[in-house]
Amino acid sequence: MDQRLQPKVALGQNCPTSDALAALKDRYCFYRQKYVVMAPAYTKTCLHYFTDNVLRSHLDGAYALCVFAGEKVTKFISFDVDAGGKAMVRKIIDALDVLGFPKDKIYVSTSGRKGYHVDMFFDPFIYNDKAKNIYDLVMWKAEADPKKVEFRPTHTQAIKLPLGVHAKTGNRCWFLDTGTLLPIEDLTYICNTQCIARERVAEILKFWNRIRWNERYADMICGGSADLGNIRLDYDTDDKDLYFAKHRLTAQGTRHDMMVQIARDVRLCGANRYQIAKVLTGWYYRQDPIYIDSSPDEVAYDIEEIAGWAEDNVPIAKNRRVRRERSPIVFNKHEINYILMAPTSAARKVALLLWTYCKIYGASHISYEAIANTIGCATATAQSAVAVLVKNHIISKESGGLHFGGGRLVKKANTYFIPKNNTLACPADAWLVAEEYEYVGEINKEHFQEYYCKVLGGLCTDEYLAKFLTKPELAEVQKARMCEHETDEPTVSGGPAA
Repeated sequence: MDQRLQPKVALGQNCPTSDALAALKDRYCFYRQKYVVMAPAYTKTCLHYFTDNVLRSHLDGAYALCVFAGEKVTKFISFDVDAGGKAMVRKIIDALDVLGFPKDKIYVSTSGRKGYHVDMFFDPFIYNDKAKNIYDLVMWKAEADPKKVEFRPTHTQAIKLPLGVHAKTGNRCWFLDTGTLLPIEDLTYICNTQCIARERVAEILKFWNRIRWNERYADMICGGSADLGNIRLDYDTDDKDLYFAKHRLTAQGTRHDMMVQIARDVRLCGANRYQIAKVLTGWYYRQDPIYIDSSPDEVAYDIEEIAGWAEDNVPIAKNRRVRRERSPIVFNKHEINYILMAPTSAARKVALLLWTYCKIYGASHISYEAIANTIGCATATAQSAVAVLVKNHIISKESGGLHFGGGRLVKKANTYFIPKNNTLACPADAWLVAEEYEYVGEINKEHFQEYYCKVLGGLCTDEYLAKFLTKPELAEVQKARMCEHETDEPTVSGGPAA
């Protein structure tokens, strides 16, 4: 250990300061893999685990210790008040109180100079995005300037702990009485601090996110030139309430895909991106919040992205006969081997499903449960199949984050993309039935097996498929091809009708 970082005074285990050290460690030191020390002569970032001796040196006044949040979670939140003085501190406390955080669990300390820190502790921890959500709500309620009150800690921005000594002024950073804002010159005060249960945090965020969204909704719907009442949502009905009822959320993890579907419907009817955004906002306002874990800021970002995507990629329908469900899904000879090269039947079906959604939406945002439900397998099988597809570069995956929502730990759905460089060789012409295959129909649990068989059978001969498929799979493909010929249904783009 650096000699400059040794404590000035050795503290006994029975010293009152040892109790303060234990409480300081419990409240603030959830992540200890890196830290910053600030001494009169230097500031040093240390990229290794810090021990209790470092905390003792902080309490002794050898230097001030600054800590970071973990990569995903934090034990506390700190509002770093750089300007506005005690008046701003009171505004932060009042905003937290209005939001529903217990006032006796809000703690204030000085920075040792002109600033203040307003802190709350959590049991056992909360995710960083929830801490940022708290900060955003407080800035909204307090009408405070984020440049004057900063959000800390993050995984890259540390915050100085209380009860140490400021490196330049030499002032001890005492806790303050939240009523009078006068210093409490007692190191053991921290031993009496209390944590807020993360379940309570989840309840508060759920309630106030909806309130905040309602205000945004009113501004967005009433403040623009396009009236929601004049926007056609769907060619099948003019009844907006009926349309929204058919497209309501019934499960977590489906919000994004539902918004994409609605945006496509509205764009087909001629809406521009601003009108699409208004419709998506109106739809979101009508959903049960139990199925939505995203913050208003996340949803607002998605609305802008999806509305822009729909305007740029979905053509306006020229007549009412255009199918509302989807345009034909087209697979060609250069893509089919990406499906066939998957090593198992389940993996091949998952590959086809993910590639299909990528073709429709540009990317596939779908949970393991939804994959399993669509192709008809166990969730663990779907998860294993995805891992194999990613390993073999058949699909690219962006993992969904973990967050705490609805009083429990929630894993967001992954996002999947078609690999940018398709390098697999296509089958030789002798193995091909056609160079392209078009499918028009539903992609759901009831129709997926039919879809799977028709795509494979519509592109490749039985001899070629036998190299990859199991005998039951091949029999299903042959059966589907026979049924298709019997109904005299044209299936091949550019080829002769059966």
